[in-house]
Amino acid sequence: MLAFVIEDVRVLKPNEDHKNFTETDIVIPSGTEIKGKAVNVNGLRRGKPFTYRLFVTDNQEYIHLNKIKPMATTQVYLSADAAQTPTVVNVPTGKELISVPTVVGAVAGGYLGDLYARKKGGPRQLMMVGGALLGFFIGRLYAQRRAVRFKPSK
Repeated sequence: MLAFVIEDVRVLKPNEDHKNFTETDIVIPSGTEIKGKAVNVNGLRRGKPFTYRLFVTDNQEYIHLNKIKPMATTQVYLSADAAQTPTVVNVPTGKELISVPTVVGAVAGGYLGDLYARKKGGPRQLMMVGGALLGFFIGRLYAQRRAVRFKPSK
């Protein structure tokens, strides 16, 4: 597991006599990328059974698990081995009735229709509604053209 240290952390050393861990003078600075695995170690704490939640690096260094943050890794296949990709990708389909391009088109069309009615004269409300409808359909056409389409392979 790949992780990085979120704050300066001291490396722990197992104490076989007392069945616990003691801190060493070795410090791993914050922001360091480390590789290893998380483990639970049964031991004693103040003479009572206790489970230590630790992270063991590849160099066999023990650190507290709450001092690291696992890195988010995503594995992506580029179809070289015909495997399906394990990630979820949000792709615009163009099937949404209300989207950003349609709203922007309707508002811009209504504004331009009002501007046209003020300059040339005529019924303002009709020009605004007509411009908004025209802008809506232009925005819808734009949203459909930018959508991604998949064709089945043969």
